Amino acid sequence: MTIASHEDPRHGFQPGMPCELVGFEVGVMDKTIKDKNTGEDKVVGAQVYYRADAIRPIGGSGRKNEQAA
Repeated sequence: MTIASHEDPRHGFQPGMPCELVGFEVGVMDKTIKDKNTGEDKVVGAQVYYRADAIRPIGGSGRKNEQAA
């Protein structure tokens, strides 16, 4: 999974710690190769990707409340 961040997004987490993925997204994109004879890209399958805007710990009593924007 990808999280774009200037700092290590794992900071403050321990293995197995419950967390929430903020803005979690699953996507699918074409997997292509270049045809040797024609030079054109050819779709040969699909590739799944995962991304999130942020990760944050979840306390033992439940989800952390989100602040109003």
